Amino acid sequence: MIEPGSEKGRPLYRDQASARVGSRLASLLESALLHRVTLVLRALTLILGIGYVSQSMGAETSEMTPPQTSAQALKSFHVRPGLEVELVAAEPLVIDPVAIDFGPDGRLWVAEMHDYPSGMDGNFKRGGRISVLTDSDGDGRFDRVDRLVDDVPFPTGVMAWKKGVLVCAAPDILYLEDTDGDGRADIRRTLFSGFATHNYQARVNSLRWGLDGWVYGAAGLFGGKIHSHLSGKDHPLSGRDFRIHPEAGEFEAVGGLSQQGRVRNDFGDGFGCDNGAWMWHFPFPERYLARNPGLSVGESRVYVASGAEANRVYPTSRTLERFNDPQSAERTTSACGLEVFRDTRLGPEFYQNAFVAEPVHNLVHRLVVEPAGTTFTGHRATDEAQSEFLSSSDNWFRPVENRTGPDGALWVVDMYRFVIEHPRWITPERLAKLDPRAGDQQGRIYRVRRIGETNPPTWGNLTARSTTALVELLGQDSGILRDLAHRLLLERADPTAIPAIQAIVSGSRHPAPRTQALFALDQLDALPDSMLLAALSDREPMVRRAAIQLSERRVAKSKAIADRWSAMVDDAVPAVRMQLAFSLGELRHPAAGDGLAKLLIRDGADPRMRTAVLSSATTHLPPLLTAVLALPTTFPGRQQLVNDLIATSSKTGDSTNRATVLMLVLPSENEPVSAWHLAAVSSLIQAGTAGDNALRPHLNRIWDEARRQANDTTTSLADRQVAFRVMAQGPLSEADLQRLSAVLARPDELELAQAALAGLKQSTNAQLAALLLRDWTHKPVALRPAMVDALLSRETWTGSLLDALATGSMSPRELSAVDRQKLLRHPTPEIARRAAGLLPDAPTSNRTAVVQAYASAADRAGNPLRGLLVFQNLCASCHAYRGAGHDVGPDLATFREKPMSEFLVAILDPNSVIEPRFLPYEVETKDQRLLTGVVKDETANSLTLVPGGGARETLLRSDVLSLKPGAFSLMPEGFEAALDVTAMADLVAYLKMEPPQAFQSATADSAAAARKEFLRTARSGVRRFVFASESLDYTSWLGRSVFRLARQTDGEQRVVWETPPLSADGNPEEWVQFDLPVGMGLASQPAGGFSLWLEDRHVFDFEISLGDARWTSDDPPVSACYLIRERGEQDSDGILSLAVKGSALKPGQPVRWTVRAGKADSQRWFGIYEVDPSAP
Repeated sequence: MIEPGSEKGRPLYRDQASARVGSRLASLLESALLHRVTLVLRALTLILGIGYVSQSMGAETSEMTPPQTSAQALKSFHVRPGLEVELVAAEPLVIDPVAIDFGPDGRLWVAEMHDYPSGMDGNFKRGGRISVLTDSDGDGRFDRVDRLVDDVPFPTGVMAWKKGVLVCAAPDILYLEDTDGDGRADIRRTLFSGFATHNYQARVNSLRWGLDGWVYGAAGLFGGKIHSHLSGKDHPLSGRDFRIHPEAGEFEAVGGLSQQGRVRNDFGDGFGCDNGAWMWHFPFPERYLARNPGLSVGESRVYVASGAEANRVYPTSRTLERFNDPQSAERTTSACGLEVFRDTRLGPEFYQNAFVAEPVHNLVHRLVVEPAGTTFTGHRATDEAQSEFLSSSDNWFRPVENRTGPDGALWVVDMYRFVIEHPRWITPERLAKLDPRAGDQQGRIYRVRRIGETNPPTWGNLTARSTTALVELLGQDSGILRDLAHRLLLERADPTAIPAIQAIVSGSRHPAPRTQALFALDQLDALPDSMLLAALSDREPMVRRAAIQLSERRVAKSKAIADRWSAMVDDAVPAVRMQLAFSLGELRHPAAGDGLAKLLIRDGADPRMRTAVLSSATTHLPPLLTAVLALPTTFPGRQQLVNDLIATSSKTGDSTNRATVLMLVLPSENEPVSAWHLAAVSSLIQAGTAGDNALRPHLNRIWDEARRQANDTTTSLADRQVAFRVMAQGPLSEADLQRLSAVLARPDELELAQAALAGLKQSTNAQLAALLLRDWTHKPVALRPAMVDALLSRETWTGSLLDALATGSMSPRELSAVDRQKLLRHPTPEIARRAAGLLPDAPTSNRTAVVQAYASAADRAGNPLRGLLVFQNLCASCHAYRGAGHDVGPDLATFREKPMSEFLVAILDPNSVIEPRFLPYEVETKDQRLLTGVVKDETANSLTLVPGGGARETLLRSDVLSLKPGAFSLMPEGFEAALDVTAMADLVAYLKMEPPQAFQSATADSAAAARKEFLRTARSGVRRFVFASESLDYTSWLGRSVFRLARQTDGEQRVVWETPPLSADGNPEEWVQFDLPVGMGLASQPAGGFSLWLEDRHVFDFEISLGDARWTSDDPPVSACYLIRERGEQDSDGILSLAVKGSALKPGQPVRWTVRAGKADSQRWFGIYEVDPSAP
């Protein structure tokens, strides 16, 4: 093909600036850029996978290749067999492209973020461009560019619309149109304003046509307060994406949240992605959830990519610093530009696959997406197990968007930049050595097609085609052509099209055109009931599902449709039944309640189906609750369903419904009070319904029964937990306070104490703080963090906590760094003032000096095993890493390749830059609680707050008094009080560890190297095996060896071993360490537990772990750390390090250890590998 800029294919420019570039760039481009890059590369410290720093030499020596011409770049691609990559457009025709769209007039629209990353002048001067490419001579190649505007700020999305184009340029969505044909926009209209602008890589984007005739878009993670200039209305948008009607100015929030790329499949299912996640499925339409203000949805999205190593990537380019092996597998850190492929011409195996750009690693990742009940699952293709669909060895290749082309190919937008990170996230020292605009005169658009395919990349002017031709396109397998035809048919509203569109519904062989034709007919007011009834019985489940949606407005007036709905509760496909559950909420007939009850009984174990039914429950509460109460008490999720229906009744405003619910869940006069009655009352209290007159006569009996069951040791633990929670929520006598105080002080009744604490947290009684603080030094250590959290949740209780600190009954050292920060930065000035005087070692305000004081950590060789201990103590409550910890803050795996200097800033000066996704919010509830945490999920009527420590609390918006962003990071300042320089080096060494390899994936060479390293560094943990219930040859990261193990079968299996003799002059205050190569697995089997014994003393109980883990015991003093080396979906292996205080050991004697397996009739196993020092 002829590249743009060559003699025959010379582009025609409509603006003088482009003409100058076009005439000179072809000859100057390569020499100028190579000279510019050469000046940068010698001193370059690479970021985000763009290069390599030689560590063996200790100098900043770059191995980056220079930028390539478009012809050279084509040769750098690796694509799966049978496919080829073709250049569609390149510089100077396009520069810095980030988004494209296919116009119905045959033109290609391009958003060019030419002002990335900091504006044209480094001071945010606008320079984003909206261009349109045309095939001016009809040869099937784009050869002319018109630039409508060149001064929009950081454009992130573009969609052809009517005679112009919609443009995402935060804070706005614009409409541009060239009315006089001069190639410049003379209409520039702002349609919507208010989208967040504070993050340059998470702004409004991805406008796409929906089956329902709305235009859908991604909010870019942060939303905003959106103003429609046409309607004059304001719309709060937080934690969700959106849809618009550009012509009318209508705006609505929709379920799900995407960073860069919200798309749909051929049947309207919504998907999105963010930098660390390939693909999310959004199963809950917002309009349905909004009907039930009492419905809390804990998780509104489902991660589609499956498998233990789902986020692993296999680049063919040189990757991050320290990773000079091109075969080294990495993880996604910049996923964007998601597309669900909506065509069959590339090959049927690619239809409905997901393609996601990963610019950091210079590749496009493919997921084979398949239905999985009420959601989807995605996996690598079998022949791409350790490769990518498309990758390049050129580190400048920056794919940022994928699109299904009208030609049946996959189109890939390549920004072609050297630095693909915003300077905001680069340290000043590193930024000084970079040219962040390197590559700002380049950009490419490719298409991946079948070898031998002859379709040109252009698709012609569809607006000039007849109505008959457009209907033919609506019946095609190409989703993009169908969308364009759909839009044009709606614009024309030609009645002659109706019979032909109806023929598609009844005659097309493919369900996608038939589904889209149904929507088009409905929007044209030409869908008869008879056709809708036939579609409700269609052989294709997605056609049936669409028919349910489209019949919602008719079912109340059509007995035939209502009867068909009733029969569909037994539909064989879960996705169809879930749509029915949503749609039944639009029908007030009693039959709808019966249908919902049947669906709930059949599919109640599916959390998404439960949500769908509950979204429809507000007008059908009595039959639903009756059906749930008729279920066995052992039915999975029964109690939670009762609780959810109670919450629904409390928010409906229907007093009749509420009274009916109360009578159903409360025991009658002669009926014994069971545990589920108590649990129901607990939910009534939590929902705020306990004050209803209908409930009051029953309360005394409920409290009495709760007290009795709480004190009855013959009652099951689960029932006693419920009883303690209900007892703590009620009126408390002095005897009740004494009983609660006693259970809160019993380490052997920890589960009961936790239940009591959960009930107490619901109370506003100011006296309960004294109960929690009473005899503090005798409270179980394991319970104290939760008690502190409770005391900090109410202002009056927080004052009592400060009193305890002032009198010395509680030590300030018992407060975590997060707790201390909550006090020191409390919204009430008096509390913050008192805390400053009571808490020693308050963090210094000069964070720069603190960071500098730890600079020497970069020169120390940290110990990852000790670093794991530091991580577990200080970081795991808010961070997940290598399978351990809690996912509250950022994914530390994406930070692993940063230099020590950036770790120091992130740990010691966390407020220097706060990633907006992890900004904490301060929540005040109507029951006077003060909560702080990261908002992890939002729907129309609920939000999920994660404060740290793994706890998650879903709050109804109707129960929230205020929601304000915090001024500081959830990660506190002051870690220098707990970390010296050595500990910092250890922590960073752990955080920079390689991710675990796949279980039993070691090669002979890697196993030999691992054995050598283990024998060199490990402290001997085994001299001989005394007994093992089972021995076999097994493979680990150390290679194949004898494996001594025990299984959780009959409770009798064990592994017993002795260590080498200890030193005769051991110090009782020093800790002795023993390192063991271990494995554990079969996580899918029933859990029966293991126990560790030191001589004849029980140390602790543990279960198998698929991530790094730590277990401890105070008596005897033992600390165990498990650092995994390999991990599968059920099994893991690695180093178990046992540290024992010398006072628990006998000097000069060997130490005998035992691991005993519990009884569970299970094959779960734990074992120790023998390591032969003489093995090669």
